[in-house]
Amino acid sequence: MKARTTWLICAVCSLALWGCDKSSIVSSVVKLDDSANYLASGKTIILLEPPIRDFKKIAIMEANSGGNAGLPEMLDRMRKEAQKIGADAIHPLHNTSEFAAPPNIPWIGECQTGEITNIRGIAIIYADGLRNHKKQGVGHE
Repeated sequence: MKARTTWLICAVCSLALWGCDKSSIVSSVVKLDDSANYLASGKTIILLEPPIRDFKKIAIMEANSGGNAGLPEMLDRMRKEAQKIGADAIHPLHNTSEFAAPPNIPWIGECQTGEITNIRGIAIIYADGLRNHKKQGVGHE
């Protein structure tokens, strides 16, 4: 009986601590042309305004947080995902936050925000560098 109680306490504490973890950001990338492949980018910037240079949209991106991570962490996660697919920049287009009341569990503490944040944007490659991004023998002009 004591082992079962100890296991239950450990499981509940683990779940409580996991809920406070900033790594609870979920991100997704949907490439607009699945046949186009680009070299990973060493530098991806986040644009606050629409780009003024000619560009090509390569993916739609989204990041969601259960309220334990802020906007900087979410944008950084999006940047890392965009680098993997070769994006020069991310242009966030839509940011929403809503409150979903969590169950009140006093011993969890202040991480019970209940705020759900969602950011959507596009990953782009600048047209003047498009040829340099293509993987050899993959994709098309």
